[in-house]
Amino acid sequence: MADPHGRRWDSDERRHGIGDAQAFVSAIEELAELARTADWVTEEPETHLLPHLRKRLGEAGLTLKSADPQPGGLLTVMLSSSSHRSRRELRQAVWTVLAGAVELTTYVRESATQEWIDFDVVTGIPPDTGPFATHGHTRRIRVELSSP
Repeated sequence: MADPHGRRWDSDERRHGIGDAQAFVSAIEELAELARTADWVTEEPETHLLPHLRKRLGEAGLTLKSADPQPGGLLTVMLSSSSHRSRRELRQAVWTVLAGAVELTTYVRESATQEWIDFDVVTGIPPDTGPFATHGHTRRIRVELSSP
């Protein structure tokens, strides 16, 4: 729910920023263009991504409930936490897991319901930037929210 007074955080008195992010627009547009490219997303995401995600689960204090590859290369990963955590703490834990399987350019979008926090991720290698041909991965990390 947005703050009715326009504050961006609890102690924000300014209520506006100091600049823009124009310097990063070309990189954002590059990933968007790659995401639109036919056959850019790789096959077998469970083979390419899951081992790297699993390595970070213990460090993040999260448990893997399931991992299901979907048509088109999306890997849907369901996680849970053994302890109650705030949304911020869960976000930090998920980013720890994500860090194990990201490429040179990455987009993450977080959304939530009463039961879940979802992290939709597109990550990939742009052309001529690494040892492999350009390719990408998509995944949805879904974390079950526990009751306090």
